[in-house]
Amino acid sequence: MPRSFSSLLLALTLSLAGCTGAVRGTPLSEVPKPAAVTARATTAEPDGLRVLVTARQKRIAEEGVWLAADEDELRSLWNTVGADGPPPRVDFDTHVVLGSSYLGGACEPEIDTVEVDAAGTLRLRTHLLSDWCIALAVYVAQAIAVPRRILPSRFVFVAPHSRTPYAFDLPAAAPKASAASRVVPPISSLERPSLSAPLGVVALPPHGHIALRTLDDGRAVWVVAHRSGAISVLSADEPAFSDSPWLRKKVEWLSRIGRFGSGHDAAGRSVHGASPLETRVFARQGDGRIAIGEPAPLAPGPIEPRAEAPTLKGSSDPYTDLPLLPLDAMPEGRMARVDSALVFGLSGPARLCNLPTVDKLLDHFPGCPEHAPAVLGSPSEPRRGVTFMVAPVIVRRRGGAVDLAILGSDGTGGLASRPLFPPAPRGDSRARGALTMGAPVRGTTSGAKDGVSPACVAVGGAPDETWTFTAPRAGLYALQLDSDYDGALAVYDADGALLACNDDRHSLVSSSLVHISLAQGARVKVVVDGFGGHAGAYTLRVQEEAPLAHGGVLVLGREVAGDTSKSTDDHAAYCASYGNDDEWLFDVTEDTTYVFRLETPGWTTVLSVLAEGASMPHLCTRERSPSSPLVTDAALAPGKYKIIVDGPNEKDAGPYRLRVERKTP
Repeated sequence: MPRSFSSLLLALTLSLAGCTGAVRGTPLSEVPKPAAVTARATTAEPDGLRVLVTARQKRIAEEGVWLAADEDELRSLWNTVGADGPPPRVDFDTHVVLGSSYLGGACEPEIDTVEVDAAGTLRLRTHLLSDWCIALAVYVAQAIAVPRRILPSRFVFVAPHSRTPYAFDLPAAAPKASAASRVVPPISSLERPSLSAPLGVVALPPHGHIALRTLDDGRAVWVVAHRSGAISVLSADEPAFSDSPWLRKKVEWLSRIGRFGSGHDAAGRSVHGASPLETRVFARQGDGRIAIGEPAPLAPGPIEPRAEAPTLKGSSDPYTDLPLLPLDAMPEGRMARVDSALVFGLSGPARLCNLPTVDKLLDHFPGCPEHAPAVLGSPSEPRRGVTFMVAPVIVRRRGGAVDLAILGSDGTGGLASRPLFPPAPRGDSRARGALTMGAPVRGTTSGAKDGVSPACVAVGGAPDETWTFTAPRAGLYALQLDSDYDGALAVYDADGALLACNDDRHSLVSSSLVHISLAQGARVKVVVDGFGGHAGAYTLRVQEEAPLAHGGVLVLGREVAGDTSKSTDDHAAYCASYGNDDEWLFDVTEDTTYVFRLETPGWTTVLSVLAEGASMPHLCTRERSPSSPLVTDAALAPGKYKIIVDGPNEKDAGPYRLRVERKTP
């Protein structure tokens, strides 16, 4: 022990005279060397170690360790370390409390043993509750009740989360209080002789086992036949958030560590000192079955050792056997797993509905409609944004509302939910004139009326202008709209039939692009429109496109030539490619490696390979030296692929030659 330890303890002892707050330990410069263990206490002992709290702080507190030896000091300690809620009851005749404030992680380990060695050093023994954890920096409040019987009059506490040891003098126990507040009212056993209106009758698992069972309404419960002969019935869900008792999450059993994923033992007691799981009364039926009733409080008690944890029989994850149902197929009064999100809209209670599938609609999504099922107990209040819990959600419907909601996953999301622009008045579109190839035109839809509702625009109401175009010869034509607002482009034939429509060119809300094949002399109407009431200035151009050789089909061993300067930028920015592009089709019949060779007279190329229907490329390569051909290979399984010839910038376009071969050994 360091030479200064005695003087530090003496100064600490003198400073305690008349103090009613928690006692802060004196930090030491060196960690005492381990010595032989002389005493220990565990959480499995009725009068042993108690973990009062290990949780995120309600506020960031000063780091350190404090000691409490009476109720006033415990209240002070509880506040000092940033613990939430009121402190639990502690018998200070037999225990003292050590509280810590420290920067920990999102997955604090389980504390199950405290040991004191011959040098008077106190250390904790811990076990991880998970094999993996996101390494978040979280300020943690921790408090443990340590039996006086194992503590020497002077001791040093070495917390597992800190490199700094703290020295303490053990205060004498206060005289026994006569106040009734020191007496905890007893809680009766959860077993009943019988139940008049059971919520379900289920089979007991074998002795020493834990299993999921289902109540009459489909709600899952954990039934435990402990090795001791005791029985526990626990709801297979718990509150998802401390301030939202109406919203719950699933509780899974982790067989490897003999604990629930929520950090509770098989009896439902929290290893971190948090609230117990919801326990239920039960009555034995005499035929290996039990009747299960309503929830009831769980009596305080020790934590079950991991070595005595029951063996799992069946699934570890509740509700996975429920079929996934659409929202309108929810049964009355029974649990169902629905393919809907739980949405906290801009106002009102939480409701169930399907999120928009169009990204832009999500940006303007205010929440579920008022006729969507609301979750009873959820707060009805205004909000600055929209929050949602992703599907699936396990719910129980009663009438038009949901009286029980359990999250089926951990996925969450948030939306800014910008309001839509007010719609323009209905009326005839504003006619502008005729388009000519190679001559961009400019205009503005501001102040126009909403005369057309293109099918590709998810939300209408935008004002629009119309142009005409007459094909000088038969061919393929591209029309491109670049706007200062969220524009849209549509083309109709002389009979009013829609030929092409595009809202956003590969997710660029301020650009739209369509391709149409026209006969010589064919006259079309070109509509410049917008999304959700948007309006503003724009530029519109039309150009003739050169068709790709061989119908755009790339054949093994045959070189093809093309020119992207005569094309448009149709594809998303794979490998940060923002130039014009050509798309070739390649049919792979043999599972092997293929070599692609792309050559230009000097402009930089990008080559992408996409499987049919894929949103991300299988291969994406950029040539760093324009003077050299781009040569790359890819292992491809049989199927249809798109081969995209592109450029990293708008200026990177021009003629090229492309060839694909099997890779030779």
